[in-house]
Amino acid sequence: MKCITNLGRKHFLLDENINQFFNSIPVPSYVWQKIKNDFILIDYNNAALKVTNGKIKDLRHEKAAVIHDDRPDIIEAINKCFRDKKSISKKLEYHMKTTGEKVYISLKIYHLPPDLIIVHVKDITQWKLAEEKLKNSEEKYKLLFEKSPIPIAIFDLKGIILDCNKASELQFGYLKKDLYGKSFLDLDIYSPALIPKFKEIFSLIAQGESIKPIEFELTKKDGTKSWINNQMSLVNIGGKILIQSFIMYITERRNFEKKIQRNLENEKFISTISSRFIRTADIDSAVSNSLLEMGTYIGAVRAYILLFNEEDSLEFYIQEWCVEGVDPQLINLTTISKSRFPWIFDIGSENEMILVRNLSEIPKEAIKTKEELEKLNIKSLLAFPITINKESYGYIGFDNINNISDWEENDFDIFKTTSEIIGNALERKWAEETLKGSHQLLAGVISSITEVIYLVDNHFNVVWANNVAK
Repeated sequence: MKCITNLGRKHFLLDENINQFFNSIPVPSYVWQKIKNDFILIDYNNAALKVTNGKIKDLRHEKAAVIHDDRPDIIEAINKCFRDKKSISKKLEYHMKTTGEKVYISLKIYHLPPDLIIVHVKDITQWKLAEEKLKNSEEKYKLLFEKSPIPIAIFDLKGIILDCNKASELQFGYLKKDLYGKSFLDLDIYSPALIPKFKEIFSLIAQGESIKPIEFELTKKDGTKSWINNQMSLVNIGGKILIQSFIMYITERRNFEKKIQRNLENEKFISTISSRFIRTADIDSAVSNSLLEMGTYIGAVRAYILLFNEEDSLEFYIQEWCVEGVDPQLINLTTISKSRFPWIFDIGSENEMILVRNLSEIPKEAIKTKEELEKLNIKSLLAFPITINKESYGYIGFDNINNISDWEENDFDIFKTTSEIIGNALERKWAEETLKGSHQLLAGVISSITEVIYLVDNHFNVVWANNVAK
């Protein structure tokens, strides 16, 4: 996906890996941005470029009102998604301006805060035509059912599984014989919290209600997790009214959206920390508040700043508690010396991030460090160097972090950046204190001189004089 700017905005996506992933999505996808009273087409992926024979390039930066001037229903769907902040799915017949074809398409419209809309457009022409033919022939329906690459399951109105196709077996690892005759509500593949929702859906479908697709996470037979989009509807098969369930695998899309959302949250977090130091002159208060927010954001129990003293040992500058409901228990240490934590100091000597997801990760040769951490009841540890003019001044540290295993290396960049911001703020504070001390010393020296000293401006007005002159 191409990085784009509009009217001075920040890049929509900054991570090249995300760009590559977006372009690898086989479904044509388009990115719209809300500007004033319309949406502007600001980007598209390779699949969109291919399906339009490259003509989509000519529509980039064009308004939705112009591109879809003959389809107010599509414009309304995009606006509704933006207003309600909820995903929208639509199936409709569409005349492609770029190729002149008439096709059936499936629109998946998603809102990405604050002002972006992603539209996935899937050509379902063949599926639509096949669906219409299946209404007249049970045999043809069965053929499509078995050969469909999309997992499909059939239930009675009570939720008992009557059939599923080969794609279902391949996708989830359960054979048809393992599922036949079992209640859909009794399967141990999803959270029990979803059961009331499923019961409600089955009840509405049995009453002839049209149900929107639902998305949820389930567990496959091998224990792995998957996100799916489930569309259920009534069908007449052999004179019986049954429920048909189409299952779409959307794990990649969910991960993609999650990463975009995390990037946006990270950018907002850094902006908040940075602006705090610009607005205030109270550096200590700003550092303390920022440290607390960093610890809360990463899910740590405790956050602190350690600074080197003249003996090259680390002293606590600030300790903050981050988790509600945990009794305060500051680390009972005055200094942290290299002799007690040699392994950590060795890593820190390279100005690298210190990451211990679990004490079991500490190598055998660092057994002394492990023992010291166990005494302090520290189970996980994360620290970022405070570097000023390429010289290490200490660390910003966090310990006992909840779900630290969920954090990826790229996610730690946000804390590296905020550590740099705090380091720059501390440098400014120390420089101001040094300058203030120098001014006081100079004033004292001048005041002690016994000779007359005074200063005049360019109009020969006396603007300052020492005590002797007065």
